[in-house]
Amino acid sequence: MVWGAFTNASSAMMAMSYDLGTISQNVANVNTTGYKDTETLFRTQLSETLASPSSDGTSRSGMGTSIFGVGAVSRTDITNQGVITPTSNANDLAIDGNGFFVVAQPDFTTGGAPATVSISDPSKVSYTRAGDFSQVAGAGGQGYYVTQTGQYVLGWMADSTGTITPGGALTPVYTMPTTVMAPVPTTTASILANIPSDVTPTPSNPTGTSTVADGNGANQTMTMTWTRTGGDTWTVTPSVDPSVGSVTSGAISVTLDSNGNIVSPTTPGAQAVSVAWGAANGNSTTTPTINLSASKPTLNFQTMSLNIYDAPVQPAAPAAQLPEEHSLQLEFECSGTDQWYLHFNSSEVGATVNTASIPVTFNADGTLATPATATPVSVTWADGQTSNVSLDLTKLTQLAGTQIQINSITQNGAASGTIVSQQFNSVGQMVGSFSNGQSRVLFQLPVATFVSENSLAPISGTLFQQTQASGPPTIQTIDQVGANTIGGSVTSGTSMFVPSALETSTADVGTEFTRMIIAQKAYSTNSAVFKVTDEMLTTVRDLQT
Repeated sequence: MVWGAFTNASSAMMAMSYDLGTISQNVANVNTTGYKDTETLFRTQLSETLASPSSDGTSRSGMGTSIFGVGAVSRTDITNQGVITPTSNANDLAIDGNGFFVVAQPDFTTGGAPATVSISDPSKVSYTRAGDFSQVAGAGGQGYYVTQTGQYVLGWMADSTGTITPGGALTPVYTMPTTVMAPVPTTTASILANIPSDVTPTPSNPTGTSTVADGNGANQTMTMTWTRTGGDTWTVTPSVDPSVGSVTSGAISVTLDSNGNIVSPTTPGAQAVSVAWGAANGNSTTTPTINLSASKPTLNFQTMSLNIYDAPVQPAAPAAQLPEEHSLQLEFECSGTDQWYLHFNSSEVGATVNTASIPVTFNADGTLATPATATPVSVTWADGQTSNVSLDLTKLTQLAGTQIQINSITQNGAASGTIVSQQFNSVGQMVGSFSNGQSRVLFQLPVATFVSENSLAPISGTLFQQTQASGPPTIQTIDQVGANTIGGSVTSGTSMFVPSALETSTADVGTEFTRMIIAQKAYSTNSAVFKVTDEMLTTVRDLQT
């Protein structure tokens, strides 16, 4: 049994020494980003089994005494979530929830970033929660994101339209300081605005007068009554005092353009009218001319401007044309209670609006009644280029006021632009902002999850590799982590990226000092057992002498 005391005490001291090493590692990394604390677990281990002697001096099996010691093993609690702390560094990124960043070693043949990385080769791919990234310059001026230990951060690269294909090849993520966004012609536009209800509508039957000569050469007054038949069309009915004669020609059809000018008939200032005069006024028929323009109604517009980019027909390079910005005026004319006409106009000389005015009506509560769907608008510009835009008016309202109130006018066109900045968002997309006011997704970071994350092999305090026990990684977008299908719909996951933030170490100083005191006390106690056992053997030795 003395031998057992020596064995047990010495194994205990070695185990406590191992535990102190683990504790010191945790304390040293209490401020290390993404560090996962390691704990020491103890287990008994059989040293040997001794057979006890029988009363006649022979040994009897099955009556032995087992001598146990203690062994120490480490366990890293990788799934333990550290505190997310905001920083002022745009390169920093934290994961709130499950998952790991996917990183890769540099290309050993060139010393630079690998073109693509396959996760099927576990020796080249590692996983980490430490998002304190920095940038290193690439051969083409790119700024590659790397970990503090030099691994390249991997992600999916978007195409020229900003579309990501998850599950494709992983490539190192880098900034693109020379990226240029190609110009985009306008195809859709939307207006969020309030049209004032307290405005005077255009009279439905405005009138004007003109002086004409009767059959005797005396001046008579001719009345011109305008009757609206559409947004741009009217009929003009000339008349004279019935006591002097009657107009025998029919009503005149008139078309106004979006500026309120007469475009048909083409000679509005000299329009002939046939009048049959009575006996007192010459008893004859004459055809005096009248000026329609002098009596045309005055249209009161509530106007806003929509900037759109044309879609030029592309000739062969190098003469290819880029979309140019144009301005289209949207002119709302009140024609009655809750009733309006929308006219389209351009101040650009030579431009032709190919779309006639459209009726716009509102419900009694101020919401839009018609048009209920987007309106196609076509314009041919002075340079011959065209724009065909689907205009969404469904967000218009008609509430109290005398002036139009514009909240927002959006359209999907843009001029070419150079990149200004890049930053990550909460789903791991690196979004580039361009000088033309547009933005586009450049990369998307995936996350890796494992069946048994605590079985990953730590190759440093913050870097891990897969093992047979951990299983292969599942590479997916972060919003897919923890997602469920409920009622046929896929819910969003429980994890997210936090830009400009870091996950702190899970090591706690208070806990580690408590463990240190316990380990120190256990070590001292076992050393006392070892010392007492040594003294007992010394006593036995002295008795024999």
